[in-house]
Amino acid sequence: MTKRILNKCWIPVALALLLTAAGCGASEPVMTAAAINAATPEPITETEDQPAKEAYFVTDYTEVSYEDGDRYEFQCAAPDGYYATRREVTETYIGTDGKTKEIISTCLYHIGDDGKVKLLKNFEPLSFETEYDEEFSIEGFCTDDAGDLAVLEEEFRCWSEAPEGTPKYSEPWYAQYVQVEQYYIRRLDEKGGEISRAYLQDPTGTGYIYLHDPVLLSDEQFMVVCDGVGVCAYD
Repeated sequence: MTKRILNKCWIPVALALLLTAAGCGASEPVMTAAAINAATPEPITETEDQPAKEAYFVTDYTEVSYEDGDRYEFQCAAPDGYYATRREVTETYIGTDGKTKEIISTCLYHIGDDGKVKLLKNFEPLSFETEYDEEFSIEGFCTDDAGDLAVLEEEFRCWSEAPEGTPKYSEPWYAQYVQVEQYYIRRLDEKGGEISRAYLQDPTGTGYIYLHDPVLLSDEQFMVVCDGVGVCAYD
């Protein structure tokens, strides 16, 4: 016979009584733990007149063993936990002024259902060696039913087609300023290393797009949300 527990609904009542007594100037708490337990009725058992609910939601908590207490940013679920990222110092160097400089990068972690945190050491954010001014950003991670991992990243590239010798950032320079947003999807192995990458065509043809929230469907198919367009499928 299934039992349905309704004990928790009495806890707010007991707390309310406790606060009321405190407001009246009582020097000691009136409702002790023993008093609350004594005031709590027995669990209600399923009967023909009062059947139990068909489904229950039970929350299970596992403490995550963070080494330094810093927060991690959730990215996507995994079959045995979830993936998260964190910005941290990955390299240092001495600048021209003689001072130590820091390079901060995005690091990828797997956090298991057992609470253990594992750094995916082979993960490196997307980057290119070009003559243009560039910025890169991560727009989302995703996994499929098999647990395979992929990441959607944006490359923001800008330049000016003004004649050579035009002062940079001047009005003539900005008059021929060009900027392009390009997106790539990369498949990653269990250590975060890149397996493959694919350039995503702009569904608008304008060069000004925003893709996000990728969904991995299979080894060769996935979907993303494109602002102003809707959901776009790629293969």
